Amino acid sequence: MGFVSESVDLLRSPSRALNALAKKRVSWARVFAEFNAALLLSIVLLLFSNNGVSIGSEPFFGLLKTLGSIAVINLALPLFAGVCFLYARFLKGKPDFKKQVFLSARVFGLFVVVLAVLSFVYKHLFSSTLAELNAGWLFFVVLFAAVAWLCYLVFKAFDVFCPLRSFKAFAAFTALSIFTILSVCCVLISTVFLVSAVNEFEFTASSLSVLVVGSASPQLEYLLKAEDMRVNGIIYAGSIRPDAVVPGVLDNFDVVIISGERECDLEARDAFRDYLEQGGFMVLVGDACTEYAGESGWSVGDNSWGELLPVTFVGNEHANGKFKIYDPAQPVFNGIMDYAFSGAITRVSLKETAKLLAFIDASDSETYSPDFLTAMAWNGWSAGNNEKTEFRVYYFAFDLGTTSRFLLKNLIWESRN
Repeated sequence: MGFVSESVDLLRSPSRALNALAKKRVSWARVFAEFNAALLLSIVLLLFSNNGVSIGSEPFFGLLKTLGSIAVINLALPLFAGVCFLYARFLKGKPDFKKQVFLSARVFGLFVVVLAVLSFVYKHLFSSTLAELNAGWLFFVVLFAAVAWLCYLVFKAFDVFCPLRSFKAFAAFTALSIFTILSVCCVLISTVFLVSAVNEFEFTASSLSVLVVGSASPQLEYLLKAEDMRVNGIIYAGSIRPDAVVPGVLDNFDVVIISGERECDLEARDAFRDYLEQGGFMVLVGDACTEYAGESGWSVGDNSWGELLPVTFVGNEHANGKFKIYDPAQPVFNGIMDYAFSGAITRVSLKETAKLLAFIDASDSETYSPDFLTAMAWNGWSAGNNEKTEFRVYYFAFDLGTTSRFLLKNLIWESRN
């Protein structure tokens, strides 16, 4: 409870709290015990901001790397305090190395906890709101303010041993510059290794595994492999060729993206149908899997996979215009706005059960026309055996990699619904 109450005092009145802490008798054991308790609390907060975790496939090495990351943060602390100590001595102050480490530990321990709390609150309370406002940059403003606050606390901690009011203006400015740089460096070290420690765990309780059938474009692969996808629990499992798809191979994946390959055999198409009938979430891109044995379309051969899709294949063309959202109420469009489009696109016709989500407007019209190219659609209700069953299929008429990472992220997370 002492750490908590002292941390609250440090937030409310930094100067008074730091001077009070400097008068305490402390041991090395207390310094590092409380600092590591703060680190572990931060790690727990970061882990559970993803709604549950489990140890990865190599638990021993994962734990070893986590302990190594924590050790580096512990090592950075006395090094930082040592520089403070030497600089205070140089300015003829009265530093105490153990006390300097103690104050630095208290300041940085409190900071990593605040950082973890900010991350937790942002992810659970504000991320969707900010996305809708297209103002995710507000989080970085808050983070910058937190770093500035940390620099102020570190400066105050140094001032305890070497009062700056006794310096000349140039010396005070020099001290401020040096400790601002030192604080930011220590923040970066702490943050990088804290995230590294967290990343040694798998977010299996909330993660979504994504498989590409065919070939992902370089842009799509870049987006799927991006660090922010992994932090948000989206795990890219790689890609496989359509001829390697057999019944059951897709069952272990939350999202299946079909992209980049026109030729798909009947066995792959049967596997796609089975996957959808079992509740799978599929994203079909462009003209993927539109060819088989010289025929074109998704409903070819002795196969009914095409019946579950929201669109019918027409052909390929090039389009210039504007990507316009037709149904902005869809969660997949949170934080997304209309944008200019130019590139290859597949022309499709919507089925009666399909729901149009977005289209390409080449005429800059204010209203939708059926002549416009469908950009996005998803399946409505498909009748079969006198009952209605929903098959979860989104269709994109162009390379998924050319969309924004926010749209891709929203789309993948829709598989949870």
